[in-house]
Amino acid sequence: MSASPADKVPTRSIILLAVAGFASQAMVRVTDSLLPQIAADFGTTVGEAAIVVAAYSISHGSIQLIIGPVADRFGKYRTVAVMCALATILVALCGTVQSLSALAIARFASGAAAGWIIPTSMAYVGDVTPYERRQPILARYLSGQIFGQLFGQAAGGVLGDLMGWRNVFFVLAALFALATAGLVFELVTNPRTRAAGHPEETSRGFRANYAAVLSNPWARFVILAVFIESSAAGAPSRMSAPTFICVSA
Repeated sequence: MSASPADKVPTRSIILLAVAGFASQAMVRVTDSLLPQIAADFGTTVGEAAIVVAAYSISHGSIQLIIGPVADRFGKYRTVAVMCALATILVALCGTVQSLSALAIARFASGAAAGWIIPTSMAYVGDVTPYERRQPILARYLSGQIFGQLFGQAAGGVLGDLMGWRNVFFVLAALFALATAGLVFELVTNPRTRAAGHPEETSRGFRANYAAVLSNPWARFVILAVFIESSAAGAPSRMSAPTFICVSA
């Protein structure tokens, strides 16, 4: 007995989301090994140059507080495609700035854009994947994120030495551009990427949904634990999988 179209997993759309997740996670740690080059280029210390790491981490982590309602409103796949396109521009901008403060601002903005990609993609995978297959498919999707983080750390060191720190950002922008092209193509050709995740469900509203989450003691415990872990690690985005508060009813 063949599966109905609604039960079939859209493999290609998930693979493209994994490519976007690869690019997003590559941005997280890429500047760590580039700090000496950045500091030398702008005539400052490595400690002062580390502001570009903190700026990205703050925006990347805090933007996830509003992702759920906005992605539900405009469509998860469409949201990922838009934010991936925006990240392409902002990451390329990181390679063109002429001051440390401008680089910090560009990193902050690119973190705010890239921070949408992985959690929104995970929510989309949950929407289009049957419950009994969800865990293994999510695990496969997250392999793109894991490889992206490894690539970002390597790119910062190896590519930074070979090409200079500015060109590293251009390489990452090219990855975002590639992912954007694939996502847009999928939006145009695959109707499931434009469908509502759970049309049978109704939302109680932005404030009511967050109030429902925060009224749960376990939810408050998890949020507090993640906040402490992230603060101790020095960057919210160092978590293996970003915290995503999904407040869909």
